[in-house]
Amino acid sequence: QSGTVQAYLAVSVRDRAGGSTADIHHHSRRERATCHDRPRGGRSWACGGKAAERAGSECSRPMRSSFQPDFKSTEVWQMKIVHVLTRLLRAGSEENTLACCLAQARHGHEVMLVHGEEYDPSLRASVAGSLQVVTLEQLINSISPSRGFSAFAQLTRLMRDWQPDIVHTHQSKAGIVGRLAAKEANVPCIIHGVHILPFVHVGIAQKLIYLAAERLAANFTRAFIDVSQAMRDICIANHLGSPDQHHVVHSGFDLARFANAQWPQDPHLLLGTALGEPKPPVVLMLAA
Repeated sequence: QSGTVQAYLAVSVRDRAGGSTADIHHHSRRERATCHDRPRGGRSWACGGKAAERAGSECSRPMRSSFQPDFKSTEVWQMKIVHVLTRLLRAGSEENTLACCLAQARHGHEVMLVHGEEYDPSLRASVAGSLQVVTLEQLINSISPSRGFSAFAQLTRLMRDWQPDIVHTHQSKAGIVGRLAAKEANVPCIIHGVHILPFVHVGIAQKLIYLAAERLAANFTRAFIDVSQAMRDICIANHLGSPDQHHVVHSGFDLARFANAQWPQDPHLLLGTALGEPKPPVVLMLAA
């Protein structure tokens, strides 16, 4: 399992940290560096000598992340990866997840994205051609024991049929239900992405319920990928995994979009003003 996690985290770091697109899987099939063990049903390639040295050197470039992958072995494999989301809308955690899914698919992994009842049809359609996308109507954001159990049962069956090497859950509801289902389906490696924590800024009763569920799921979570140091610190302070299980991988930005940004042709349309009319004063701005 440790080798599988090393390889997976290496992919996640390269795909998400600082907008970088290079990772261990950009090497040719005979010049790839990776970690130690091989997952179920995965295909592997061996490399050695100068090829391995070149691959290891390329992959050891500095990354904007607290995680530094270990490239001591000389095999790599294609992995079957399932990502589970509660909602597929145009928000930060979804964009973060889709960046990982699409990059992993480009590098030859079999990727499946499972999302719940709430989704943006156009966003779903934009990625459906690159990876398998499954809608789980029973997976909803609000608390519903009956629908939660149904979603758990459906996810368990799906994972048993597809037999993924790794399940990576995101968001609160999918994080709990998805990890429970992965455990029931005997998935060898379970990872949770910490985008936000449900037990922060809520009432005492809600906090106790959410913490109990998170601690239960943390017992069989192999690693946590935190989007910030603050998320990592809160998790550790609340006994959700040990420090060595947490890896901070900041969400990446395409910096070229900002560095090479051009002034819009019709800025007055963006501001809602008439042509030639001065820009209205800014009283309050909200940005995310």
